[in-house]
Amino acid sequence: MEAAQLAQQCPLIASDNSANRWSVQRKSLAPVSVWHVSAQPFANLYDSDRILAQDYVTRAAGTQLLVNALVEWNIAFADPLCTDAPRELKDERLKAITIEGGDSTNITGD
Repeated sequence: MEAAQLAQQCPLIASDNSANRWSVQRKSLAPVSVWHVSAQPFANLYDSDRILAQDYVTRAAGTQLLVNALVEWNIAFADPLCTDAPRELKDERLKAITIEGGDSTNITGD
């Protein structure tokens, strides 16, 4: 973890061969080959400059060593699929996951 701050200053190579810098607001995604198999068909939904180059896997002898480090350092998302445990589940957030036409008024996520 001591290397995280230094690593966040290094440019990253995207799958379209462009270079980009890490920011909290625009983290990259790991190379598609390391995503969960059910997420891989949806790779085209993301801009190619948001997905890291496959070189992050192939240059590490086919391992996920570099990708795992970037994820651990909060530089990249490991996969577009994720789980979240929000402190509160209400209002617009609750409405977004309610069945269409369902009423989420006065429902709490306790």
